[in-house]
Amino acid sequence: MRKKGDNEKKGKNAVLTVMASVLFSFMISAVIFLIYAAILTYTNVSEKYLQTIVCITTAAAVFAGGFCCSRFVRKRGIVCGAITGLIYAIVMAVAAYCINADFSFSAKTILIFVISICGGGLGGIAGINI
Repeated sequence: MRKKGDNEKKGKNAVLTVMASVLFSFMISAVIFLIYAAILTYTNVSEKYLQTIVCITTAAAVFAGGFCCSRFVRKRGIVCGAITGLIYAIVMAVAAYCINADFSFSAKTILIFVISICGGGLGGIAGINI
């Protein structure tokens, strides 16, 4: 029989798992962006692919975060992954606003939100089914 606090404990664990997955996603992004920055600094590679790199990195990072989240929560993978992607995108938007006062929501910002939510959801689905 279940104890009275089991549901609260599971809820807290799910929230902590999502937050840890978002942190994991940021770590992946940081590593990829540092590698790309080194490539830009020490080679003749142009910055014209920056937006593409940001989109691919975002998708890969939140996919990995959603995957990890759903592996630990073990249910509702698409929801956990999508929430991971949404939180990732919100933190990135807030950081961009804090760094650049002229920041505004544009089509590119919306694209990053969509990529984050979909990538996280797909990672969550993959994490449940693998």
